[in-house]
Amino acid sequence: MKKNIQLLKKCKLFEGLTDEQIQTVIEYLSPKLKDYAKGEFLFTAGTQLKSIGIVIRGNVQIIKEDISGNSLILANIQPGDMFGEGFVYSGEAVTVSAQAAQSTTVMLISGNSITSACASPYGGILTANLLSTFARKNIFLTVRIEHLTKRTLADKIMSYLNDCALKTQSNTFKIPFNRQEMADYLAADRSALSSVLSKLKKDGYIDFQKNKFTVK
Repeated sequence: MKKNIQLLKKCKLFEGLTDEQIQTVIEYLSPKLKDYAKGEFLFTAGTQLKSIGIVIRGNVQIIKEDISGNSLILANIQPGDMFGEGFVYSGEAVTVSAQAAQSTTVMLISGNSITSACASPYGGILTANLLSTFARKNIFLTVRIEHLTKRTLADKIMSYLNDCALKTQSNTFKIPFNRQEMADYLAADRSALSSVLSKLKKDGYIDFQKNKFTVK
């Protein structure tokens, strides 16, 4: 676990802790590492989660599927990011699925062990970090709703890309999605997305090469 300390420092759960403090907390939490092959599901809708996950290597996508089997990407979880905590602590069965977008390693931490650790010397920091995580994810969902409520697909695309530019503080940036994933994220048909992207590029609003975009 020691080799993962630097990555865990990026995780919101351990924000504000030193390397030594993180090591102490990790030993107390007794997490497990689990590998997933590309395309393998970590969990599916209806599952009762007992552990939160932290991506150590690879990429995990949180997916919502409708009754027809169509999927919508709700989140793209990168190394150092945490997921599943809302369902773990609510006690509700998950309403989404999690799938490895590539060969992935996840650190699984029991929700009960985190609760117990909150009574440890670093418990105040862990508690504050958990609350901060819930708040930030609520903001993320609010922003995504803002994209999806735009009237046209062009408006949705520009809303998303402008948000990316603001977050990176640069007009040129890379997005974490390929075209199909971007279409799923924006609840759009892939061919329609590609058509609108081409038109926005032709009209001079954006430029792009694969997943690298420039907002003009």
